[in-house]
Amino acid sequence: EKALEFGKKYAEDLGLEYEKTIRYVLNELLYNTLEHGKNGHAIPSFLQFVFNPDTSELSFIVADVGVGIKKHLRQTYPNLATDSEAILHSIKPQVSGTFGKPNTGYETKNNAGVGLFFSSNIAQRLNADMFIVSGNGFVHISPTEIISEELAHQWKGTFVYVKIKLGLIEDLNLQKMLSEITKSIPKADKPTENNNLYISIRNYFGKYAEDKELAKKIRDKYILPALEENKTLTLDFEEIVSAPHSLLNAML
Repeated sequence: EKALEFGKKYAEDLGLEYEKTIRYVLNELLYNTLEHGKNGHAIPSFLQFVFNPDTSELSFIVADVGVGIKKHLRQTYPNLATDSEAILHSIKPQVSGTFGKPNTGYETKNNAGVGLFFSSNIAQRLNADMFIVSGNGFVHISPTEIISEELAHQWKGTFVYVKIKLGLIEDLNLQKMLSEITKSIPKADKPTENNNLYISIRNYFGKYAEDKELAKKIRDKYILPALEENKTLTLDFEEIVSAPHSLLNAML
């Protein structure tokens, strides 16, 4: 939460949509470090901001020294040969090493493989540059192309560097952006049961629905038992300002 407040400070003068969008990207990247950056040390990840008021350019790094993208994804996709190949695979929708080995920590299924997919797509729509390094792999996602290469030296873990020229998008709309990105993800079939479980997200989380641990508790206490009874599920997001996909994945 403290890290997200730093992003808010830099973006709030540009309006609510910029603030929400940068907060969203940070939330997804930070959640990745919590889920996949564990390494036995006290600090699994770090965050750094740089803001240039003369050029209105904001850049930030979210980094960890955890297992790395390739090792994580190989739990599900063992044929990934290089770190760059693994990074390119990780920015596709519904790709995650958690699908192959449901145990504990970063191996749980609570982050269902859309964090980097959404973050990279949002970066492109913001005309930003995103750089992802993991192991020897390097991927640069620019507004117009994606390039990759293998590096001579490696980073033990993963870091993501994002550089944004603030204010370029005048009609920024986060929900519209997410809706457009979501269209490329295969939709699940809707259940047809008669009974319905209704959950007001606002009642549990307040306006910022970003607590993944609470989402897991709601899943285990309410959602799973209801689905076992063949009930349908209604999640009400009225008045919600932020609800990143990593939270929805933890809940669903």
